[in-house]
Amino acid sequence: MSEKKIDTIVSGEIFDIPPYLIKPNPSLARTDFPDTSLVSLADSIRRYGILQPLAIRLSKNGRYELVAGERRLRAALLLEMATVPCVIIGDCGDFEYLSVVENIQREKLNMFDEARAIRRLFERSGRDIGKTSKLLSIGEYELCRKLRLCEFSRAEMQAILHLGISEQEALIYLDVPQSLRYYTIKLCAERGYSYSEASFLCSAIAEKNLLSPDELENFANKLLHPTAKESKKDKDSEPAKEQKQEDKKFTVVLRDLNSFEVSLKRHCKILESAGCKTSISIQKGGNKTTYTVTVETH
Repeated sequence: MSEKKIDTIVSGEIFDIPPYLIKPNPSLARTDFPDTSLVSLADSIRRYGILQPLAIRLSKNGRYELVAGERRLRAALLLEMATVPCVIIGDCGDFEYLSVVENIQREKLNMFDEARAIRRLFERSGRDIGKTSKLLSIGEYELCRKLRLCEFSRAEMQAILHLGISEQEALIYLDVPQSLRYYTIKLCAERGYSYSEASFLCSAIAEKNLLSPDELENFANKLLHPTAKESKKDKDSEPAKEQKQEDKKFTVVLRDLNSFEVSLKRHCKILESAGCKTSISIQKGGNKTTYTVTVETH
């Protein structure tokens, strides 16, 4: 199919364009493409061809720029194909979300590639939570959770991916001060701490605040692995059996409240990172504690 001039392009029409003329979009979601994955895709394209056209647009300098289909483009270059089928989008508008959705659906991105792509769409939409969540077909809370992943440094992201830490667990480390976060991630992974242990440690570090990296290991040991001597001392200092059970129950309640307050503050931070104003009011009276959370949206 012959290439048409820019001023005669019809939106939605399919064109055959040499792949080397198409410039990859630097804002696309995926940053790593496993060789085995591309070879498998190239083999499929060799047999059946490219079944779904690439989505491209015209840049200001008149060059073709990819919107969606980078894996297909890379496979076509690997096969040294003369042309690839393309649909040219005149005004990209909200179409950039296609590249994110396509990569998420076709081959799962790592959590940070996905989060960075979602953040770009979020900023492109004027930091509109509702609009971005609809474009990606995810809930607003889920969107805010993923946006928070962008707060990690590159070194922290690499450590989390290398250690196989889940997205849910990764988020608890954001409560830790920046100066201790990398060390805490590695410590929890090396010690094999459970999610609840890691969460409790991160909350305690956040409350301690002035802890140094050199003090981190001893702090974790005392918090999660008290020595036999300390355990015996605690046991000997307990009064009668009934009083001991009552004290134990009281201690658990306090720890649960602390964890609840930390969790509550964490959720408020998620909302604040998305542009909402939040405030927490705590009223204590007798054996009752009342929490009131106020959220101001746009």
